[in-house]
Amino acid sequence: MNGAHQYTSPTRPVGRCRNRRRNGGGGRRREARPWRFGGESVRSRIGGSGRGGRRRVAPGLGAALIAGVLALTGCGSDSDSPDGAKENGANASAGATPEPGDQESGQGEGAGDAAGDGGGTAAIRTDPCELASKKDVEGVLGTPVLKVEKASVGSSPVCSWAVDEGGFGISVSVKSENGRTDFEQQEQTARDSTNTQKVEKVTGVGDAAFERHSGYGPTLWMLRGDLVLEIQYQTSLAADRGEMQRKMGRLIASKS
Repeated sequence: MNGAHQYTSPTRPVGRCRNRRRNGGGGRRREARPWRFGGESVRSRIGGSGRGGRRRVAPGLGAALIAGVLALTGCGSDSDSPDGAKENGANASAGATPEPGDQESGQGEGAGDAAGDGGGTAAIRTDPCELASKKDVEGVLGTPVLKVEKASVGSSPVCSWAVDEGGFGISVSVKSENGRTDFEQQEQTARDSTNTQKVEKVTGVGDAAFERHSGYGPTLWMLRGDLVLEIQYQTSLAADRGEMQRKMGRLIASKS
């Protein structure tokens, strides 16, 4: 072996040839094997077909492939992406037409309670403060009224005539404007309540009345025409609560 350096393939040295018979003749043909890397020839790496081992690419094919890739990446619209869907959903919500009920109420939570505890379909229109004057209430209670105040408890308008510094006195709530049916329903509800100690019929007050007794004392319910009223007397002044409520009921009934 001379001193010149020779490159050797991992599997076969360069230039090693083999003899091959051609068409069964006696002639021999020498053919050099290509280099191999890991068992794969260089020729196969660069194509392995066509002349010179190079693969021929059809004219225009590369441009068509590039155009196809660009079309695939650009075909998605904004609405196909999650962000686009959110944006489109927000635009749709902003321009959506609300349901008829939403157009009419628009008052937030509790707006549908305006029909009253009696189950009616219309808001209660009666102002309880107009059922008796301040002077008349003072005559019934036998003490000056310090303040008259109107408020609401649920769907029921309430008028309070305060007779002490704590703001307590007598109050009248309009529970319904639907007449006797709702009044009888309220009486049955009072009887069924676990907080009720007893329910007593009361005569001589309005068209009908009953008194509900609980741990908080008596409460008077009365029917006057179509109005179902609840009357409560709460004050630090010494008085018969039940009697004060019945006097107030008779006063309101006399104003009809």
